[in-house]
Amino acid sequence: YDLSRAPELASLALVEEALQISVLALVAAHPTLQNEPAAQEPSSLRRARRLITAGGTLLIALSRYRAAVYHALCPPPPPPLDDLNF
Repeated sequence: YDLSRAPELASLALVEEALQISVLALVAAHPTLQNEPAAQEPSSLRRARRLITAGGTLLIALSRYRAAVYHALCPPPPPPLDDLNF
């Protein structure tokens, strides 16, 4: 039902899953990502940290977009008339 009204949600769900799988793969390839950054880390480890950070930022943006879509599809009801201040 949601996809018939907002088909872009399907591709966004795929992007979210791909990002989560990518993070798991990066952690598997670089177990030390779970540690605090060291001064002389290899370039690939520094780049992996940046990639995870960028992925987190993208996940937040995707979540906010999805919330906006749902808000547009189902806006909150207006306040009841008896709550108006006169």
